[in-house]
Amino acid sequence: MHSPSPLSPQWLQDARQLAAQAAPPQAARYWRELLTSSAALWSGVALLFTQPGGTLGLVFGFAAVVVGAFRGLVFLHDVTHLGPGEVPGLRTAWNVLLGVPLLVPSFVYERCHPDHHRGDVYGTRADPEYQPYARQPLLRVLLALLMSLLVPSVLVLRFFVLNPLSVFSPALRRFVDGRLSSLAINPEYVAAPMTGALAKRALVLEVAGSGWVWLLAVACVTGLLPAPPLALVFAALHVVAAVNNVRALASHRYASTGERLDDAGVFADSVNVEGPSLWARLAMPTGAEHHALHHLAPRVPFHELRSLHERLRASLPAQATYHHASAATAGEAGLQVLARAWAVQAEVAS
Repeated sequence: MHSPSPLSPQWLQDARQLAAQAAPPQAARYWRELLTSSAALWSGVALLFTQPGGTLGLVFGFAAVVVGAFRGLVFLHDVTHLGPGEVPGLRTAWNVLLGVPLLVPSFVYERCHPDHHRGDVYGTRADPEYQPYARQPLLRVLLALLMSLLVPSVLVLRFFVLNPLSVFSPALRRFVDGRLSSLAINPEYVAAPMTGALAKRALVLEVAGSGWVWLLAVACVTGLLPAPPLALVFAALHVVAAVNNVRALASHRYASTGERLDDAGVFADSVNVEGPSLWARLAMPTGAEHHALHHLAPRVPFHELRSLHERLRASLPAQATYHHASAATAGEAGLQVLARAWAVQAEVAS
């Protein structure tokens, strides 16, 4: 995590002092978020399998799966930031209701996300959640975004085929663990081996994930589970991957040169989305719209970010860098990154 420095700009010191006054995680808010997302997801699944109302039921079911799964997966970020003993049982419940069924057990994020918040890693080639999109040709950026749409298919391959086979091959096991067991957008990132409690938890979740996907396969083959509704759920998860591209692209400027940034530099390379539109709420839930603020104060819980953002906007002087880290909408922030990539593409073409 970024640590305060006496050399930090005054606005940054003032902002951190105000952030230190934020309320601690409220268990009720976390449980409500988990149960709401899970209810939307599983209600949607039920609609797709029962098909009440014909086409209309399918449309509502598909939409509910997308909204519930996306919101629940984004919420994993907030679960990961909880300290030991905060909101007991939440991580286990998240894995039971969302992580294992969606083949995204919590360890695939817990093991890599802390690196993204390390001051000596952010924006460098070692950052798992960063690519300098604004400094890359547009075609390369678009290809990376298109490849990310295949994540649900890769997860099925990982748990259905590669995970069981890796039991018999140490080399395959190293590949699965290092390259297919973390939610990273950096193709150069290789996760360090897990140890301690995380390694034990990951083993249980891996077995559960493989058991779940094999159970679904057997149920489909034997006719116990109709394949078309399951295919619709699978398609909805690919839509989730597309929406997540919008969220991720709007979270940073992606302009790092790969050199280590100080705290102010990390903040300036991140984005707060101001727009209160329904689309912004859907695309950037659980405080994701205040991503720059989150990098400034990663221990502030998601339910406190909006009020903290408003207090900072009101209290910091007009010249403070904090006011310049905002975009009006998620679409605007993402298009700014793509526009810079287009400029790079033009330079390459010329």
